[in-house]
Amino acid sequence: MATIPSSDDPEEVAEAAETIEGDATAAMLPASSRVGMQKILDYTSSMNWPKRRECPACEKAEDGFNRFLQTLAFLQECLLCNQRFCSEHAQPFDFPAGALPDNISRAYVCAACRPQAEHIAADHKDCLRQTRQIRAMAQRQKALHTGCHHQSRPETTKFCIECDAASTASCEVCGLSLCSLHAELHPSDVGKARRLSVCSECRGYASARAAACTAVRAARAAFFSACLAASTPRLGIYGPAATLEEAVDCAACGLVFTKLPGSLRHHCRACGRSLCAVCLCGVAGCLVNVARCPHKARLYDKEERICKDCLHVATARVHARTAASAVVDTACKYADHCLRVSAFLEDPEAFPLYEANRVDTVQEKLWRAGGFAVEGARRAAPLLSLPWALGVRAVDVVWNYGQYGILGFLLREEIMQGIKTLLSFSSALQDIPPKDLLVGILYLSAEQRKAVRDAPDENRRLASQVGKPVPPELLQALISMALIGTYAPYHETPFEVQRFALQQNWRLVTERLSESWKHKPAWALFLSSEHRTAALSIRGTDVEQSRGGDLFTDFDAVPAKYETSDGSATLMAHSGVLAAAVALEAELRPTLRTLATAGYRIVLTGHSLGGGVAALLTWLLRHGTGGERLPRGREGQAFGIGYAMPSIVDRTTAEEMKPFFTSVVNSMDVVPRLSNGTLAQLGSEIRACAEESGAALDEDVQHYVERLTSVWAPRFRDGTPLRDLPHAKPASPAKPGRSPDSHIAHDAWTAEAPDGMDDVMEDLYVPGNIVWIHRVCGHLEAALVPCGIRPLRRLVLDKRMFADHTAQAIHQALLAVQSKRPSATDVAWQRFADAGERCPCCGSRYEWMNTARSGKMRCHAMTNCRMCGLVVCLGCATSRRSIPELCIDSARVCDRCAWRCDGSSLQSLPAIFQSLAAPA
Repeated sequence: MATIPSSDDPEEVAEAAETIEGDATAAMLPASSRVGMQKILDYTSSMNWPKRRECPACEKAEDGFNRFLQTLAFLQECLLCNQRFCSEHAQPFDFPAGALPDNISRAYVCAACRPQAEHIAADHKDCLRQTRQIRAMAQRQKALHTGCHHQSRPETTKFCIECDAASTASCEVCGLSLCSLHAELHPSDVGKARRLSVCSECRGYASARAAACTAVRAARAAFFSACLAASTPRLGIYGPAATLEEAVDCAACGLVFTKLPGSLRHHCRACGRSLCAVCLCGVAGCLVNVARCPHKARLYDKEERICKDCLHVATARVHARTAASAVVDTACKYADHCLRVSAFLEDPEAFPLYEANRVDTVQEKLWRAGGFAVEGARRAAPLLSLPWALGVRAVDVVWNYGQYGILGFLLREEIMQGIKTLLSFSSALQDIPPKDLLVGILYLSAEQRKAVRDAPDENRRLASQVGKPVPPELLQALISMALIGTYAPYHETPFEVQRFALQQNWRLVTERLSESWKHKPAWALFLSSEHRTAALSIRGTDVEQSRGGDLFTDFDAVPAKYETSDGSATLMAHSGVLAAAVALEAELRPTLRTLATAGYRIVLTGHSLGGGVAALLTWLLRHGTGGERLPRGREGQAFGIGYAMPSIVDRTTAEEMKPFFTSVVNSMDVVPRLSNGTLAQLGSEIRACAEESGAALDEDVQHYVERLTSVWAPRFRDGTPLRDLPHAKPASPAKPGRSPDSHIAHDAWTAEAPDGMDDVMEDLYVPGNIVWIHRVCGHLEAALVPCGIRPLRRLVLDKRMFADHTAQAIHQALLAVQSKRPSATDVAWQRFADAGERCPCCGSRYEWMNTARSGKMRCHAMTNCRMCGLVVCLGCATSRRSIPELCIDSARVCDRCAWRCDGSSLQSLPAIFQSLAAPA
């Protein structure tokens, strides 16, 4: 029989109620007990019991009191999915500090959400690690920049950055917390005072700091020990000699001195320390022969032995004294230039002229003797017999151009010299096999000549299409500056340069013509007080006067980027020319500033290399920083003119220099066309021409063999002159596919260079306004054109490729362009393609006097008469006449035009004789 529990425990009461309900003897209970039990059951049924709850993972659930109590004791809510699980399926998870809001670090997570919780914890740790590393990197960079780590602050995190263990120390450089395993004193080979507790990333700083401390201490000790007794502030090692100590042991190793060999006492004459022989020199071999010991320095009047610790300092001081003397001498020269300009500005009439004080030195005599020997050998060569002359020429060609150099007999001497120059500039040409190189050049020059002669007026069409006429004022200014810009600076003495300057109302004020070396071109400064103009003329490449120094500047042709100190302007330029411009600006900075302040207009000019230096110097005076730019408000007084200058700047800078710089490119001049892109393009053309010229080469070699077997039999004409001469037709632009040389004619006259040509590497261009002097039917014209037109971005193998680069050729070309009559009518030139097989003057084949008679070599035997325009053979065009209406002093004309006669004068000849015989 169940009993009513006396306690108020709900669990016991519930058990009693269930027992009473199922017991048949419940009716036997007293009425008071049944009433009490009913009240309890009514009370429990009236309570707001929680709903039935089950674990989603195992679906385990219970009812009544037990269920209610279990829910409170065992079902926990997952933090991530917000569902309740039993204790078996919801375990507590420790999150990193700061990963959850409200500083919660421990929460229940179900098994399904546990990977997500671990991912959250890992992400938080990675974020915290990256934050710590970024902070450490900032402190590390600051320490590296300032050279001091004392401002670094340790972090407050108590976990090691390497292994998450409890931290026991921190890195003294970056501040990262470290455990005992990852914190070490570094470096281990120095004293404890210079060791740092660092992490693995900061070991380099600790090592560098320790090494720097050691080097600084050693240098300071050596310097002070060597110079402590100096009593004069002058540069160099002066003052009284160091006092020699009389110690009984070595100051370095502690060896006790005796009178036995190997333990004798020696003294360092720089610091005065007592040292043994090994510690003095650091080399035991010096014990054998003290007289030949190399550890010496000339501190005072003679060379004396210096210890190994003081030797480098003493040598550096001696070198510093020499360098300081050179700096002082250079500063005096710079100041002398400025003083001469200031003296001229104060009183131009009283300014002294240069005097003729040339001294003929022994070196100059030897140089002239060598020149006489070379010139004598060259002049004596034609006097030799033909076999000997051919042998000398063959040896020379094979020696310079390889085993296939014998093909050079088919080329002109000018082209052969041009090949040698181009090979020195381009590695792309050097990679071509010698046979392909010479064969390609031989036939490429013929194809290029044919392409040019098939379109004689194409230059004019292209200039009118993409350019504009040259203003007469600009043309006159170019002619006026040509003397001092291209010709005068090449003379050796200032007295000769002054003679040309005075003839044109200029005054040579200061110069540096006798000193020229790498990145230091010669220059001369001319002033005109009447026009308030200063002209700085920079000399171009002169191998003799610069002793080869200008060639090093030319060959230093790697594109280099230059940026002003404030980052406002940048350019890509020829590295050698840029270095020369920067050095020249530093040399003439006070002089140019004095002229600008005095209100003088500054014109920078030069020829070839000098023109390139003038262009970059003009850019520096206008856009430079750090003292390079002219005083504020005076930048607009600097202008530049370059004659036959090379390609030196990138295309963007070339266009930006148009407002203050002008370049002159003469006809076939090769120097302005030299660049990485044009040389690469030439190499591809040579390879392509060599591949397709095998048949022509075999034919020409056969012709030479046949003529050699005939003992070089002379050539004679075999035709009669034509009576009905053909009329020259106006030339039309060359089109692709018109001839076998379509790879030449396809892009010979396009307005812009191909897009892929600059892909080789950063290509350079001629800067500023480009005055392009070009040939149209034999005479010269000029136009202002862009820097990227095709004729300026392509190398043409022509006999005038170097002749048009000279100062005289440029001046004559400018005069010819200026004096051309506007009313003069051009002679229509006949195209090579329309010329037929025979010469109209002699009726023979064009190549009758040539040994090589292949179709490709035929155009080398053809030329145009400048008067009638017809294509004739070279044998019929040996005469030269002047053509005043075309401003041509000496032009090649055919025999028919050279000896042309008027038939009407013969009919009136009797009347003329009769009038002469009549009495007066």
